[in-house]
Amino acid sequence: MNMDMRFIKKISILFISIFTLSIGADINLDNIFAKKIDKPILFFFHKDNCSFCEKMMFEFEDKNISNILNSKFIFLDIDRDDDDTILYKSKEKSNREFTKSVGIDFFPTLIFMDKNQNIIYSIVGYRNINIIRDTLKYIYTRAYNNRTFEEFEDELQTRKK
Repeated sequence: MNMDMRFIKKISILFISIFTLSIGADINLDNIFAKKIDKPILFFFHKDNCSFCEKMMFEFEDKNISNILNSKFIFLDIDRDDDDTILYKSKEKSNREFTKSVGIDFFPTLIFMDKNQNIIYSIVGYRNINIIRDTLKYIYTRAYNNRTFEEFEDELQTRKK
């Protein structure tokens, strides 16, 4: 089994283990928000043939990162170039249409959203595993309520010394 197939298999298992949130290949955001689950939603927007997107996908394979994602987040993988559809605000759109409608122009992009559909934080461009881990902690501890990510990172660095 080549590396791409192993990645696809791992990501598929990750999605199934988080929640059964969609029917078939479609994502129903209306149902996700209606459930009022008290976990932030992490949208991972990427596209085909993007080397930085692929590199970031591999960061999500890390055991610690995938454990955090499974326990603390609803993780939604949005490949702009897939034929999947997304139901949002009673409108069904293709991945490409949805990506465009939420203003994503650069890839990869991470968007964190709360249960009330407010964007908590976003990251445009590739980030390494350390930044991803710190960002996830910033979101799941809700540190964004009282400090910037930079202040949060400074605190983490101070603790490590």
